[in-house]
Amino acid sequence: MSLEDEWVFLLESHPGLAKFSKSRIFMTILHEISKSAYSVESLYFKFPHMEVRDLEEILEAFVDTSLATKTLIGEKFIYRASDKARDFLKAYKKVEKQFTV
Repeated sequence: MSLEDEWVFLLESHPGLAKFSKSRIFMTILHEISKSAYSVESLYFKFPHMEVRDLEEILEAFVDTSLATKTLIGEKFIYRASDKARDFLKAYKKVEKQFTV
C-alpha cells in the first residue's frame, strides 16, 4: 500500500480527522499538545494571536474526536494528546513531505 493510500485509508477510517489535516493551525495546536499537557490559558501564551474561546473550541473538537483527553486538575481543565493523535501526527508528517495535504 502506498503512502497516499495509507493516508486515504486513515481519513476514511476516521472521517472527523480530515478537517483537522486541512488546517495548519489545528495541526500546530495538536502538535503542541502532543509534546506536553496544557490548560487553555497556558496554551494561549503559545498562540497569543488566537482568542481563548477559539482555542477552547479547537481543544473540545480534539476531545470529541478522541485526539485529546481533558482532565480537571484543581480548577482548570488540562488537555493532552491521545495515542490516536500521536499516530495521526506521525502519518500527517509522512504525507506532508510527499504532497500538500
